[in-house]
Amino acid sequence: MNNSMLIMCRGNSLSRVQEINQKYEQYGIINEWKDQLEQETFKELLIGKNMMHYVNRDARVILPKYQYDEYNIKYCQLNVLEPEYNRSPIRQVLNNSGIETEFMCEDLVKYSSNGRGGFPSTGVMALVHSVVCLKKKNVCVIGMDFFEDDYYTHHTNLGVKEVQEYQKKKNINMKPFVTNFLKQNKEVNFVFYTNSSFDPKLDHVEIR
Repeated sequence: MNNSMLIMCRGNSLSRVQEINQKYEQYGIINEWKDQLEQETFKELLIGKNMMHYVNRDARVILPKYQYDEYNIKYCQLNVLEPEYNRSPIRQVLNNSGIETEFMCEDLVKYSSNGRGGFPSTGVMALVHSVVCLKKKNVCVIGMDFFEDDYYTHHTNLGVKEVQEYQKKKNINMKPFVTNFLKQNKEVNFVFYTNSSFDPKLDHVEIR
């Protein structure tokens, strides 16, 4: 699909990835994806594609170097603006491994939840980034379950699939934030594969 992107988060709806039967110009994976990239399903889908990795401030989400090489991941998109990026330890670790990195474009700031570049989650940041910075007109998101279903693999800190109570509370801000962003970008076609009750009921948004 022209001018398109598939954003792959970490919720249990990721198990429905075989429902996706078309190719995208760009693919983005969110945070800890080591286990997924060892699975044949994702090897078949992603090897040879134009891939990027969205990375938060937790060094544990950095992939092993062999996976960046195997999947030919072009670069890591950090969730920090340029001033923090310049002194970021995450950036240093990745650069030491020969992995290219980028900081968030300034255009994201006006869409952020705090007016300083903050977002409800890295997945939400990736959604906004795909439209505002990468100028994609067709965006598909899978694995964003708004903390209403378990993780596909596990919580990075706790190693369990179950969503924690503090994460469930993010729904208070997360759904309205995403809905508002979608309303502001009616020229973009969005598709969500989600195991959640999220449905903004907008003509340019399809929920599956």
